Amino acid sequence: MIKKSFAHDDVMRLIHTWLSQFVLPLNLCPFAREPFEKDTIRISVFDGETPKAALDFFKTELALLQTTSVSELETSLLAFPQLTEFESYLGLLDYLNDHLLESQANETFQLASFHPEYVFEGVEEGDASNYTNRAPVPIVHILRQEEMTKRIAEYGDVSIIPERNIAKMYRLGGAEIKRLLNGEG
Repeated sequence: MIKKSFAHDDVMRLIHTWLSQFVLPLNLCPFAREPFEKDTIRISVFDGETPKAALDFFKTELALLQTTSVSELETSLLAFPQLTEFESYLGLLDYLNDHLLESQANETFQLASFHPEYVFEGVEEGDASNYTNRAPVPIVHILRQEEMTKRIAEYGDVSIIPERNIAKMYRLGGAEIKRLLNGEG
C-alpha cells in the first residue's frame, strides 16, 4: 500500500509552512487561527505500510483527542506522505470514515481532507477551486464536533466559506497559488 520515502521533520515543516503561509493568511479556515496561535494543533506523520497500521495510527490519535482537553489539544492533522496517488488517499479516507461510523465516533469527530492532487468530483483537475483542499502532503484532519459546533455558532453562516475560498483561488490564479503553497509567501 505505502512506500517509505520521507523525513518526519520535513513533513512537519511543510505542514507548518502551509498553515502559516497559505491557510492562515488567506483565511481559508476562519477557525484555524486560534488553535494555531495557541499551539493546540497536533501534527502526526504516519510511517507504517498497511491499511491496518494506518487504522491503528488513526485510532491512537482519536484516543489521544478523547483523553486530552481542548485547551491542550484541539485538533489533529494526520499526514500520510506516502499516499501520493489521490485515489489511494481517498480509499484510506473512506476506510477511516467507515471506522468513525462503525465505532459511532462520528458523533464526536469529523474528518476534513487535503491532498496535493485534490480534485473535487465533477471539476477539472486544473481548476483553481481544487486548491482550497490542496496541501503539500496528504492530510486527514480530525476535528472535534463539539468545538466545530461552537465555532460555527460564533461565526454564523458557514455556507459562504467554500464560495469565498473558491473566489479567492480564482482571483489569485494558478501561479500565485503554487507560489504560496510552496512556502514562497
